[in-house]
Formats: sequence, C-alpha cells, structure tokens
Amino acid sequence: MRIIKYLAAGVAAAALAASLSSSADAQYFKGKTIEFIVPTAAGGGLGRNALRFANFYKKFIAGKPNVIVKFIPGGGGQKGINFVYNRGKKDGTQLTWGPFNVAGIIAGLPGIRYDPEKFEIIGTTGDAFVTIASAGLGSGLKNPVDLVKSGTFKSGGRIPGGALGMFSVMGFDLLGVDYRHITGYRNQPKLKAALMAREIDTITTGSPGFFAFYKDDLLKKGTAKALYYHPPFDVKAGKDAPVADAY
Repeated sequence: MRIIKYLAAGVAAAALAASLSSSADAQYFKGKTIEFIVPTAAGGGLGRNALRFANFYKKFIAGKPNVIVKFIPGGGGQKGINFVYNRGKKDGTQLTWGPFNVAGIIAGLPGIRYDPEKFEIIGTTGDAFVTIASAGLGSGLKNPVDLVKSGTFKSGGRIPGGALGMFSVMGFDLLGVDYRHITGYRNQPKLKAALMAREIDTITTGSPGFFAFYKDDLLKKGTAKALYYHPPFDVKAGKDAPVADAY
C-alpha cells in the first residue's frame, strides 16, 4: 500500500504540472473515462493493486475523468497487453497495468505481440519476485539452504515461459536442485490452493501476490516459508534495489 501511495503522489505531481501548462489541456479528460487494463483475472494481487491505485489516480487528473479497471486475462498475462498495444485507444484513455514479460521477450516466447520500448511508461511500483515453499517440504524447511536437501519436488506456475515461472526455474537451476515445474494454474489463488493442498511444493509470486495472499496467511501461520526474493532493478542507479525488509 505504501508503494501505491508513492506512485500515486508521483503521478499526481506530473498531472499538476501538466494542468498548469494550459487551461485547455486541463479539460482534456473532462467527461471521459480512463481504463486501466489488467492482463489477469480479477481477484489476484495485481488486480487488487490496480483497483487501489485507480482510486488515487482519479483524484489528481485534471478534468476529473471517470477511472475504471478492466480485466483481460489470457495468454499468461500477454492478451491484455497485446490488446492495449495493437487495438487500444491512443488518446491516453487506455493504460495497461501489469509487467511486461521481459524474460519471455528475450527467450522468444510465442504470443507476445508488442514492443515494450514503444509504450509510454508513466511509472512503476518496483516489483520483486518471491519464491515460497511449503514448510513441510522434505524433512521440513528451516532456512533456504534446506531446499537443496529436500529431494525431488514440484514447482507450480501459470504458462510455459511465463515470467514468474522463469524466475522459479532459473533459481532452481542455479541451485542444482531436482524439481519438476508444472504449469496451467490460472492465477495466484489457484496456485495458493495447490500449495496448501501439497499438490505443488513451491511457487514464485510478485509483490502484489505476496502481500495479498501469503504474507499474512501461510507465512504467518508457518505453513509456508519465503525462501528468497529476486530484487527489482533500479534503472537510474544501474543496479539491483534490495528490499529485504519487506519480505
């Protein structure tokens, strides 16, 4: 929530500066509706953050437009972004809320029909990815090192080549552990249910999913453990941005 407030403040400042430049520009959005396109199903962490942010955003845009959140799931998060890039309105009334699958773009994942460099970036929440495991994996996890001694385990993900899944498998490959990655889970609630049922043993989630579904539930109860996180990259500083105190 704190990150959302910081981002909202930044957007508000930009909107204020723009409104001071021209009285005509200040009324550009009057009577219009701005849509945030979320490329996942409703109910997930990403959608929850978008809904929170939309409530802040509409308060600071000159002309007081209506602001709504629309969900376009599919393609492992690519369908919604493809829609905005190829068919979305170019007048500033349709924005995408969600991460580009940079790993998938580099790997040549099929289904990605957009060029991230051609989007106008308003801001970012600086997302991190957290790998979580069932506390009962192997003989029990007391710290991340125990994962190496846990034997063969099952990792869950959404689609082959998806960003969250790629962060899972890259970490496991670096550790040299024996695992099987299973895809096909629609969203974080489905992954959480599978983790609770021990259908899978590990998942990787972004910051929205971590705080919405795991931190104050499975992790607090001790039935799951956050093993490690992949920090966001600070583009301005040219290095990782550690956020260990949050996880």
